[in-house]
Amino acid sequence: MKHFLIGFGAGIIVPLLFGWLFMAGFYDGDLTISDALRLMKSTTLLVKLVSVALMPSLCAVFLLNHFEKWNVCRGVMVSIMIYIIVALIM
Repeated sequence: MKHFLIGFGAGIIVPLLFGWLFMAGFYDGDLTISDALRLMKSTTLLVKLVSVALMPSLCAVFLLNHFEKWNVCRGVMVSIMIYIIVALIM
Protein backbone atom coordinates (compact mmCIF):
# COMPACT_ATOMS: atom_id res chain seq x y z
CA MET A 1 0.00 0.00 0.00
CA LYS A 2 2.88 2.36 0.77
CA HIS A 3 4.37 1.88 -2.69
CA PHE A 4 1.00 2.51 -4.34
CA LEU A 5 0.68 5.83 -2.50
CA ILE A 6 4.21 6.84 -3.49
CA GLY A 7 3.38 6.15 -7.14
CA PHE A 8 0.03 7.91 -6.85
CA GLY A 9 1.59 11.00 -5.25
CA ALA A 10 4.35 11.17 -7.83
CA GLY A 11 1.81 10.64 -10.61
CA ILE A 12 -0.22 13.60 -9.38
CA ILE A 13 2.70 15.99 -8.76
CA VAL A 14 4.96 15.31 -11.78
CA PRO A 15 2.39 16.26 -14.49
CA LEU A 16 1.55 19.46 -12.62
CA LEU A 17 5.22 20.45 -12.50
CA PHE A 18 5.89 19.41 -16.09
CA GLY A 19 2.80 21.23 -17.35
CA TRP A 20 3.81 24.37 -15.48
CA LEU A 21 7.37 24.17 -16.83
CA PHE A 22 6.04 23.59 -20.33
CA MET A 23 3.74 26.61 -20.13
CA ALA A 24 6.40 28.81 -18.53
CA GLY A 25 8.99 27.80 -21.11
CA PHE A 26 6.93 28.05 -24.29
CA TYR A 27 4.27 30.66 -23.52
CA ASP A 28 5.45 34.18 -24.25
CA GLY A 29 2.15 36.04 -24.59
CA ASP A 30 0.89 39.07 -22.70
CA LEU A 31 -1.60 37.16 -20.56
CA THR A 32 -0.71 35.59 -17.26
CA ILE A 33 -0.48 31.80 -17.22
CA SER A 34 -3.77 31.52 -15.31
CA ASP A 35 -5.56 33.70 -17.88
CA ALA A 36 -4.06 31.67 -20.72
CA LEU A 37 -5.27 28.44 -19.07
CA ARG A 38 -8.74 29.93 -18.69
CA LEU A 39 -8.80 30.71 -22.43
CA MET A 40 -7.47 27.22 -23.22
CA LYS A 41 -10.35 25.72 -21.27
CA SER A 42 -12.85 27.09 -23.77
CA THR A 43 -11.02 25.32 -26.62
CA THR A 44 -9.46 21.88 -26.95
CA LEU A 45 -5.99 23.18 -26.13
CA LEU A 46 -6.25 22.30 -22.44
CA VAL A 47 -6.71 18.62 -23.28
CA LYS A 48 -3.59 18.82 -25.44
CA LEU A 49 -1.64 20.48 -22.62
CA VAL A 50 -2.71 17.72 -20.23
CA SER A 51 -1.59 15.14 -22.78
CA VAL A 52 1.86 16.73 -22.99
CA ALA A 53 2.05 17.05 -19.21
CA LEU A 54 1.35 13.32 -18.82
CA MET A 55 4.37 12.27 -20.93
CA PRO A 56 6.78 11.92 -17.97
CA SER A 57 4.23 9.85 -16.08
CA LEU A 58 3.70 7.59 -19.07
CA CYS A 59 7.46 7.08 -19.36
CA ALA A 60 7.54 6.26 -15.65
CA VAL A 61 4.82 3.64 -16.15
CA PHE A 62 6.83 1.92 -18.87
CA LEU A 63 10.01 1.97 -16.77
CA LEU A 64 8.26 0.75 -13.63
CA ASN A 65 6.61 -2.01 -15.62
CA HIS A 66 9.98 -3.02 -17.05
CA PHE A 67 11.59 -3.17 -13.61
CA GLU A 68 8.53 -5.02 -12.21
CA LYS A 69 7.59 -2.40 -9.61
CA TRP A 70 3.92 -3.30 -9.91
CA ASN A 71 2.45 -1.36 -6.96
CA VAL A 72 4.20 1.89 -7.85
CA CYS A 73 3.18 1.38 -11.49
CA ARG A 74 -0.45 0.95 -10.44
CA GLY A 75 -0.34 4.17 -8.43
CA VAL A 76 1.00 6.14 -11.39
CA MET A 77 -1.58 4.57 -13.71
CA VAL A 78 -4.44 5.52 -11.38
CA SER A 79 -3.24 9.14 -11.31
CA ILE A 80 -2.98 9.15 -15.12
CA MET A 81 -6.55 7.91 -15.37
CA ILE A 82 -7.71 10.68 -13.03
CA TYR A 83 -5.98 13.30 -15.20
CA ILE A 84 -7.53 11.86 -18.37
CA ILE A 85 -11.03 11.83 -16.86
CA VAL A 86 -10.70 15.40 -15.59
CA ALA A 87 -9.35 16.58 -18.96
CA LEU A 88 -12.23 14.96 -20.82
CA ILE A 89 -14.80 16.47 -18.46
CA MET A 90 -13.38 19.95 -18.98
